[in-house]
Amino acid sequence: MKKVLIIILIIILIVVAFFAYFYFKQKEDFSICEQKQSELAKYDCYREMARAKQSLNACNKIEDAKNKAYCYNDIAKLKKDISICNKIEDKVVVDMCYDSVVRLTQDISICNQISIEEQKRKDSCYLNIAITKQDATICEQVQDRDSKSGCYKDIAVTTKDISLCDKVADQKNQNFCYLDIAKAEQNLDLCSKIENEKNRDSCYFDIAITKEELTICDQIQDQFNRDLCYRDIARAKQDISICDQIKDQKLRNICYEKLAQ
Repeated sequence: MKKVLIIILIIILIVVAFFAYFYFKQKEDFSICEQKQSELAKYDCYREMARAKQSLNACNKIEDAKNKAYCYNDIAKLKKDISICNKIEDKVVVDMCYDSVVRLTQDISICNQISIEEQKRKDSCYLNIAITKQDATICEQVQDRDSKSGCYKDIAVTTKDISLCDKVADQKNQNFCYLDIAKAEQNLDLCSKIENEKNRDSCYFDIAITKEELTICDQIQDQFNRDLCYRDIARAKQDISICDQIKDQKLRNICYEKLAQ
């Protein structure tokens, strides 16, 4: 019986010694930071220690609110723990913290937990996951009109999914959506869907030059850009006869001179 008690006592002493060691080691670590001369050097020391140990206790040693907020942000990212973000008082850093953790975890349940009073943060959360996962169905969760349009556009351009461009609400982003996919896919029919004339001409121009097709230049509305299209194809094909189609006298002469050399 005595032997059993002795063994239990030894185990208890070992456990106590173990925790005491780390407790005092922690205090010694903090004292290292406290010996720093400047406040900034102290904050950097505490923040470095916090990251190394993933310890909020180290962050709490920082008196400056902004630096403490960034320290909490570091730990939230390391632990992938959104609850730590909620302990941050600085709103800008809170948003940064949410974005970082969401990007790391890709956990849409985090977005669902954000209250409607923080709709901008909620939208940013859904947008982040939608674009990373290339999942357009998540864009539906975004409430802000411009953000939702940007969500569809980004995924449409990356996946070359034209149908998603149709879901882009604002005309400007929709034009760029069609334009980017048309250029990437060399899809001439898609150029005609672009409402903005300048963007539509740019679409025809890019495809015409790539395919070296004069008939596509004919669809460009702006005369000067149409002339540039003829000039570039003339150079590409080394065909001086194409210069005849250029209306601008100065540009036509330059075309002749360059190809006559």
